[in-house]
Amino acid sequence: MSTIHEWFTKFKFLRILSLSHYYNLEELLDFVGNLEHLRLLYLSWTNIKNYMKRFSHLQILKLNWCSYLEELPSNLHLLTTLCRLEFIFTRVRKVPPGLEKLKNLKIMMDLFEVDHNMERLRILRMH
Repeated sequence: MSTIHEWFTKFKFLRILSLSHYYNLEELLDFVGNLEHLRLLYLSWTNIKNYMKRFSHLQILKLNWCSYLEELPSNLHLLTTLCRLEFIFTRVRKVPPGLEKLKNLKIMMDLFEVDHNMERLRILRMH
């Protein structure tokens, strides 16, 4: 039986990956992080607690209904190709600094009390 790592190496040109409703997600994130061509990543309805891996070419990241997710990674602004970020029904209450630098980013999120970090996001398209 092949390992998870062997399975992911067979899909090295994968562009879209949905791991929604997958609950052993932590064991996969390192392997998923090696998918250089990945553009769309759906992690909705998972038990992800923190999301630290950097995907340099990721365009869409969906983290909806991740009830354990409390914060977004501080290096999220380094995903310069990210154009859509969704984190609806999560525990996230702050956005990391630097997101205002991503001029093409559209964000879908829950409404919560706006702190000074959120003020910088006025220039982004909020939906």
